[in-house]
Amino acid sequence: MTRPAPVPSPETTKRHKAALPPSDMAEQLARIYAAGEGTDVTYSVNGVLFKVHKVVLAMRSPVFREGLFRDMTESTRKNAIEVTDMQPQVFKALLDYIYTDTLSAMDDGQDENHGTIRGLLVAADRYRLGRLKLLCEHELCKAVTVENVVKMLEFANDLHCDVLKDSCIEFIVTDNRMDRVKLSEGYMQLRQTNPLILLEVLENSNQFQSSQ
Repeated sequence: MTRPAPVPSPETTKRHKAALPPSDMAEQLARIYAAGEGTDVTYSVNGVLFKVHKVVLAMRSPVFREGLFRDMTESTRKNAIEVTDMQPQVFKALLDYIYTDTLSAMDDGQDENHGTIRGLLVAADRYRLGRLKLLCEHELCKAVTVENVVKMLEFANDLHCDVLKDSCIEFIVTDNRMDRVKLSEGYMQLRQTNPLILLEVLENSNQFQSSQ
């Protein structure tokens, strides 16, 4: 007579689950990308070449998928795909995210670093990488100052970055910064080009003062 297999206890099951190693897929993809193994398409970004894997880019971005699998011509299959409206360091950061799912560290100076992140946010919006866009927004939120908040606010409004926009507005209306912001270089220009944003700031300022 065959005996039924013993049923593992909850404690045993818990121990086995705890022993499972974490996924290393992102690490493996990053290693393959760094080694340049099996690449099948090349991008030329202002003269700098990037060899990549079509399937990885297509898997991560619907825009890349459309371009690489539906709009590819015989010419683009044989030659590098030209990208002229993006800086090489921005495209590299974009690829780093696509292969590793993390925002790569940048070695530029602070101002250049913020410029790269702004460019990366634009690229994330263009290639419909929502998580990367949010990561960039959070990084830029930490870089807001009295001197740059107006331009940052306009940038956030243009790209529909609600997290960054709300952070800029909150920065302006708290700690009595409004008067100093009005003296900044971009404030008068924004009054002429996009007064609706400033109206939104004033409304939030009034609400903040009423709550005090």
